[in-house]
Amino acid sequence: MNKKAVRWLYAELPALIEEGIVTPETADRLRMRYGNADEESRVPLALVVCSVLGAVLIGLGIILVLAHNWDEMSR
Repeated sequence: MNKKAVRWLYAELPALIEEGIVTPETADRLRMRYGNADEESRVPLALVVCSVLGAVLIGLGIILVLAHNWDEMSR
């Protein structure tokens, strides 16, 4: 679940308990299952670095192929 949906669920839990739809124990189990809704999910730095490096290398490769064949390209 995304964080917005988890926050919505946590906001609804007191009303659901009051209406008898879920028990307090079930609400606690739901909170344990979905964790803290305020935690930020961060992308690991290594993944970002590798992605940027890969994009740069692919771009340089395309430029090098074009530069190598520039004379043979028709205008």
